[in-house]
Amino acid sequence: SYKFTGLNNEGYPTFDGLTGDYTTEYQKLQNGLVYSGSRLPLVYGGLSTDLRYKRLTLSVNATFKADYAVRLLALYNSGTSMPRSYENLSDVFNNRWMKPGDELTTNIPRLNATTTSISEVGIEESSVTTGYTTLERMYDVSDVRTAKGDHIRLKSITLSYKAPEFWGIKGMTVRAQAQNIAVFCFDKNLRGMDPDQVRNIGMPALPYYTFAVNFSL
Repeated sequence: SYKFTGLNNEGYPTFDGLTGDYTTEYQKLQNGLVYSGSRLPLVYGGLSTDLRYKRLTLSVNATFKADYAVRLLALYNSGTSMPRSYENLSDVFNNRWMKPGDELTTNIPRLNATTTSISEVGIEESSVTTGYTTLERMYDVSDVRTAKGDHIRLKSITLSYKAPEFWGIKGMTVRAQAQNIAVFCFDKNLRGMDPDQVRNIGMPALPYYTFAVNFSL
């Protein structure tokens, strides 16, 4: 990630290590970027348990992932600073820079009608900036726009009842199940986003419910 160092007094993001007399491309990469974490969880697992009482069975399935990082949803996904008329604007911009002095209390850049080229602020294009030639794009992939992806996911809960034989019906089982129930995240910066969905729209998978009756004669 780029090393975000805050906003300047005009509301533009600033970065460390992108200017200087570096003799090799390796020096540019080493000074201009910072490690934000693994993109794949280094710790993961699951839990499945069944609780039985007489003819009732309660099944719970959960998974967890830990020790990895995710990028927050891009704020500038249209290639321009100001979103187009058909695009939604993230509510984080409610806390954006709007006047000199705001840089002391927020890290959300100003909104402009166009993007700001890195050359306008004295940053030269190099191997470090390849593909990210505007301050807006660099901000989206800076360390301030990363979060810990650690979470616990409650995948499903199933309640089943095995009925005794009656009216000639044998082995009747009534089952109710809920899936995609909840995601419990530990980094408040995710603000409700699903760590497994941050490349899309960030919303958790919608829960759904099923009810089934199985029997034989």
